Amino acid sequence: METGKERITKEIADRLSFLVGECFKINRDADRGLILCEVRFKLLNFEKIFHTRVAHAAPLLADRITSYASKRNVESVYPDTVGGYKDYQSPLEFFDYMLEEFNRFEDEICDVIDVCALEKDHATKQFLQGFLSTWTEYVATMNNICDLAYSYAPNSEPLGLQLFDNNVEHCFTIQDISAGD
Repeated sequence: METGKERITKEIADRLSFLVGECFKINRDADRGLILCEVRFKLLNFEKIFHTRVAHAAPLLADRITSYASKRNVESVYPDTVGGYKDYQSPLEFFDYMLEEFNRFEDEICDVIDVCALEKDHATKQFLQGFLSTWTEYVATMNNICDLAYSYAPNSEPLGLQLFDNNVEHCFTIQDISAGD
């Protein structure tokens, strides 16, 4: 049986698949850091909130990309991700790393938007602009987390980290999409 024509070029389809892989990398990186936040650093409130609102959301955001691609008659590819072995000496190190990764992912989304503009793929460009708008809330949340953590515990002092943990919920500008979209 013949299928319909793909509405996205191979280059853009490959870049969308790359973004899907990056979502799963963010999930893996978040899960690894959260294990340490729970077990080693005892940031139990942070772990619970960040786990559902960020770590669980990352694969759901990947699903948004693959769902869009399938509507354009493109079969998505799920790139491999490496294991989560990174170690953090403090929660602040984990927060800084995640902020760096969030900013990098935002840049990668923008790069694909630029390619869409060059190839005059207006529909994919519009989809990714909406996706970028969603992602900026994740970046804002991570910025808030870093700012609050550094204000309470600039040197990872245990008491300051517990104060951070008690107040971290106010940092989140994103909703829990893992409970239903």
